Amino acid sequence: MIKKFGAILFMCGFLYSIAVCQDQKEQVLPASRAKLVFYRVTGFPGRDVHASIKIDGEQPVHKISNFHSWATDIAVGPHLIFGDDQRYGRTYMLEGGKTYYFRVDAIPPSMTKGIRFRVIKVPADLADAEMTGLDAD
Repeated sequence: MIKKFGAILFMCGFLYSIAVCQDQKEQVLPASRAKLVFYRVTGFPGRDVHASIKIDGEQPVHKISNFHSWATDIAVGPHLIFGDDQRYGRTYMLEGGKTYYFRVDAIPPSMTKGIRFRVIKVPADLADAEMTGLDAD
């Protein structure tokens, strides 16, 4: 009897924890906002440098460390998203209620003068796999 009660209690706690995690993962955004998730898993080049994330201007909205992720939400519509150099950026049309994933990569120094970073949109399944174990900013 006690073993059955313990097993039932364990299962209830387990199922409750799954429900809480799903709620946190699936936050509903209003139709006027889009969620942006940035992450960085750079290897040796630039590993000690904080990479800039810029949206619609030259001022960084965030500086992301190696092996970290950062999320924010933004108004829907077109937005220019880039790293250190605007010429490596791209304008994305963001839709309300959606989540977009971006990897921040170091550009090899041979292509630039010093270390530069670019921001690349990636599919959600790839981002999910690559973000495993990263710390959140």
